[in-house]
Amino acid sequence: PQDTVFWAILGGFVVYGGLRELNAARKPRRIAGQQGWNRSRGLQTAITFTMFYTLWSLWSTESMNLWLWMLGAAANVDLKGVVLFGGAFLTMMVLGGIDWKAAGPRQGWQGMVLSPASRTVVPLLVLCALAQPAVQASIPHAMADAVRTMQATGLNARDLTLQHRGYYEQLDVRAQLDTPVTADGRKRDASWQTLDQLGLLNERHDLMLRDLKPSRRTTWNGQQFTTNRWGMRDQDYSRDKAPGTLRIAILGPSHVMGNNVADGDVFEQLVEQRLNRDGGAASYPRVEFLNFGVDGYSLPQQLALLEDRVFAFSPDIVIATHYKDNRDMTEGFLLKVSDQGIPVPVPEIAAIMSGAGLLDPGHAGVPLPYAMVRRAAGALGVPSRMPYGEARSRARRVADDVLAASFRRFAAMTRARGVTPVVLALNVVLDDVPAEVPLRSVIDEASLPVFDLFDVFPVDQRPALRVAPWDDHPNAAGHRLVAEALYRKLTAFLSSGALPRGQALPSPRP
Repeated sequence: PQDTVFWAILGGFVVYGGLRELNAARKPRRIAGQQGWNRSRGLQTAITFTMFYTLWSLWSTESMNLWLWMLGAAANVDLKGVVLFGGAFLTMMVLGGIDWKAAGPRQGWQGMVLSPASRTVVPLLVLCALAQPAVQASIPHAMADAVRTMQATGLNARDLTLQHRGYYEQLDVRAQLDTPVTADGRKRDASWQTLDQLGLLNERHDLMLRDLKPSRRTTWNGQQFTTNRWGMRDQDYSRDKAPGTLRIAILGPSHVMGNNVADGDVFEQLVEQRLNRDGGAASYPRVEFLNFGVDGYSLPQQLALLEDRVFAFSPDIVIATHYKDNRDMTEGFLLKVSDQGIPVPVPEIAAIMSGAGLLDPGHAGVPLPYAMVRRAAGALGVPSRMPYGEARSRARRVADDVLAASFRRFAAMTRARGVTPVVLALNVVLDDVPAEVPLRSVIDEASLPVFDLFDVFPVDQRPALRVAPWDDHPNAAGHRLVAEALYRKLTAFLSSGALPRGQALPSPRP
């Protein structure tokens, strides 16, 4: 439908313009040497560009519903939006009002700057300079990121993440989940499997959405993958904590669970072994490091698992994992919760979702943008639901709010039980690592200690630390780097005296 509307509008403009030129009286030729800025010409240019980039937005959207929702969202402007649009329009008007083809010699610096050679060569030299790694390293981080995105020939990081099977699916339209190439054109091995293809995930109708099936053992892309009786990718532990044991629980997504590395290579197990071997856990005779990581988990899902299962193991320290794509994963979490009508027993998250209109989007009928349109359709007996594009826009708008509420809730619920909370900032092996941990101010306001491992993978070693060229999860060598860095952070934390409060601690060995 959007293609039909696009070409109909564009065709109408072309026909109108052609008839207008045919019927217009012949205008006098431009006088040689005439220069200057013309207001009428500038206004026509700005209006033409505005019409075409509005049409281009229609061409670029996935559906008419998404385009209509986008236009409605664009109507909610603030002063910054008005200044941005006004500035862009005025810029087009100023540049469009100049008669760039006017004859007449230009003298001095003006002639040199405006000559065709300068206008061509100078931008090319600037682009060549920006392409140099040394230049990118010396310019601001945000500018360097922008330059790198211009150098890439494929999807950007966000769109590539949206194509990762098993993290989140589109609800109205069929996503290209099985793309055979990566963003930079490298072909993916056709035999490469994802966790959900192996049947190791339980689908749930609660805020966890899914978890690992217990007591499973299989081979995943050539690596052994085992879950214990509790549905953890870890060795077997008793639910009751033995005396003298310091028990640490870690929550997180795929790179905590250990995608595509063998059971014994996951960083959590390496840290546990070293703590027990070297006695680095504040002289406690035994340390148990329980891995509750599950592929694709956002922070709200980590907290749902914490309440559902982790507290039953009496941990002394709980580590929640935060990462660059946590916001996008939380957006996907909100979409699934909304689409599947999953109950939201967490008051903070329920209030945010309700304010965004995500608690009652409708689950059957015609996808119609805007709540008022859906209410009108309902009054006429026409079942309707929120289109995917609108739901995604609403979820994206409140994802950071949900994350902030989740961090505050994590701090409150652990300390209420006498457990020490810690945030582990850890990504997969990314090239575009943020300079700062997202939402760090919110984490600090909640007084949550942070183990910042955002820079744990050296830039020059990153290609060799991935499990495959098309998969950014760390391989065994990458997990060893994480284990080494986390061991240092953890032992320093334990030796600082920041052990669990309000709970009987294990007795240290003599």
